[in-house]
Amino acid sequence: MPQTMSPGALPPPATPPPPTISTPSSPYPSTQSLTRDRIESQGYRVQRLQQAPSGDWKADVTRDPTPTRPQGTPSRIIIHPDGSQTVEY
Repeated sequence: MPQTMSPGALPPPATPPPPTISTPSSPYPSTQSLTRDRIESQGYRVQRLQQAPSGDWKADVTRDPTPTRPQGTPSRIIIHPDGSQTVEY
């Protein structure tokens, strides 16, 4: 027993080994995946990505058509204080 310890004291706990840190192969995400994510977040589907010699990305994309109102659906209905209605198409 070391001289600095009292007779009833427990020995100091064992020090744990240092944690292992796994490092990715690159500290930054791929610019291709960032470009794809940015384009897809705007509602497009990316078919193909190509990197230009300047470093920019060119994407071949498609997008679902914007839904339109069915024919005959009013764009605006105004209800007046007297209860009458005005319908605009």
